[in-house]
Amino acid sequence: MRTTGRFVLTGVAVVAVVGLGALELSGSVPDGTVPATVRVVDPDGQPLTGVGVTAGDVTATTDGDGAADLPLDGPTLLELRGPEGEERTLALAPGEERSVVLADGALTIRFGGDVMAGRRYYADSGEAGSPLLPPGADAADHTTLLAAVAPLLADADLTVVNLETPLVDDPLVEGGPGERPPGWHPTKALAFGSAVALAEALRDSGVDAVSLGNNHSYDALDRGLRSTLEALDAAGIAHTGAGLTPDEAWEPAVLDVGDRTVALVACTTVRGAQHDIRYVAGARQGGAAACEEARLRREVADAAGSADATVVMVHGGTEYERIQDDRVRTATEVALEAGATAVVNSHPHVVGGVGLTEDGRLVAESTGNLLFDQDLWPTFQSYLLHLALTDGRVVSADLDPVLVDDYVPRPVTGPVAEAARAVARDLAPPGTAPLQEAPGSVGDRDLLLGTGGFEDVTADDQRDAAPAWTFGAPAGRLSPQAACSGSTGVELRRGTLSTQDGVLTPDHRQPVGAGVPLRLEVDVRAASGDAVLELRTYEGSTGGSSTVVSVPVPRHTGAGCRTVTLETTTPPGTVAVQPFLRLRPPEGLQGSSRLAVDDVRLLAP
Repeated sequence: MRTTGRFVLTGVAVVAVVGLGALELSGSVPDGTVPATVRVVDPDGQPLTGVGVTAGDVTATTDGDGAADLPLDGPTLLELRGPEGEERTLALAPGEERSVVLADGALTIRFGGDVMAGRRYYADSGEAGSPLLPPGADAADHTTLLAAVAPLLADADLTVVNLETPLVDDPLVEGGPGERPPGWHPTKALAFGSAVALAEALRDSGVDAVSLGNNHSYDALDRGLRSTLEALDAAGIAHTGAGLTPDEAWEPAVLDVGDRTVALVACTTVRGAQHDIRYVAGARQGGAAACEEARLRREVADAAGSADATVVMVHGGTEYERIQDDRVRTATEVALEAGATAVVNSHPHVVGGVGLTEDGRLVAESTGNLLFDQDLWPTFQSYLLHLALTDGRVVSADLDPVLVDDYVPRPVTGPVAEAARAVARDLAPPGTAPLQEAPGSVGDRDLLLGTGGFEDVTADDQRDAAPAWTFGAPAGRLSPQAACSGSTGVELRRGTLSTQDGVLTPDHRQPVGAGVPLRLEVDVRAASGDAVLELRTYEGSTGGSSTVVSVPVPRHTGAGCRTVTLETTTPPGTVAVQPFLRLRPPEGLQGSSRLAVDDVRLLAP
């Protein structure tokens, strides 16, 4: 087990250098592309000329206004390289424009959310029809899960995530209290366990350090904690937040990044006091560092006194609540008062607000999930934070939205990305200003997270639209003829031999409480049959619906699109809702029915 707590980072990923004198495009420019624009500025907002921008085999260089246009045939990851070696990776779609800051000589840090690769990664079939991880999965198998976001993870001097699982030789696939094999926490409702190979995969994907200061690092008890520390050490990944004693758990990870040092401190407010075996380190067991105000203040102050930057990660709050509780906010204030440069928190599994203090320090209330197997709809939305620090202060902060689609993180663009940015902006923590990269207002929240446009929004090597939606073939298909905006809509068809309704619906339910006014909207390109717009409410996460509200979709065969709206207020007992578009088979012996729709929104105040 490591005893020094100091780690040296080497082998930081380098983006290919682009010829700085070339203002024109180079490389092959495929047909059917649409230009996208990236504007690059310094921390003072001044345009940066001569920044190389790469999209596949096409390259460009920013002009005197700091702008570069690149032809794209779909959402793409762009790689930026500044004249002084500054690096950045970001997602952009055809027709989009995005501004990004490059800071010469700055220390850059990435933060990702919760990471776990047990349970359903072995048991769920996913879209591929087989488990995402085979029995005995090695590092390469695990690396595949992070392949789409690896360029983002690797574009900073330092990348940190919350590792919310022990790393063991016997990953935990299933089993509640009393059903788990020996060696696991016997009484907690949920226990996680991922393969030792995950450590190597994290390293190969660009992760340099992890927080273990959470309520799952001790799920496999002392033997699992030892195995985790050994695996991380063997992979060269720094860690903090858990140990075999309270002092070990509180030991900061101090990383040498070039000629600067970064100290990481982590702890949890979720202690497991209801169990005989707690989640936190104590006199007779290991575990996570227990967030206590006095100890937190002392550890952060000591770390800040010797490091160029100090990052604190507090794990706590209420699961699936975007706004942090008083205990986490108090711990955040204590960390800032003691000298933290950034406080980046976790536990809710959904993303929360992000903001900057007046003196240039960052607070992120919850970073959500990065690699996780949850089926709860809001947990699919996530982001990766990117910070640039100069003289121990944040000079640039922005985020790159991610969609955890079938348990795999994928960078996103368009409305799905804007929905994630809106959360970060609108819920900026008290005492902070929102990040400037998310201007404007989106009005009511779209509980469908912007996915109802059915476009290809994922910047990866796949060209597949309608992520997170279900429409069974042959009843439904993606269709450009169904589009009301963008290039793709969804078409349902039923014929005289059809025996079941054609249905279009999100993959999972959307959590909503009772008494919430909702407005379900859909843009209809064509409707030539018996179709309805439904909203079902549920009193549990499983089981059938408790109520169904519906409106007919009027027949529409003319030009343009028509908006159909359903308005309701959720009844008592509601915990979740789910919209459905339903096309019934035609009556009689001849004919067919068709429904072509786009831009489904489920709006709440």
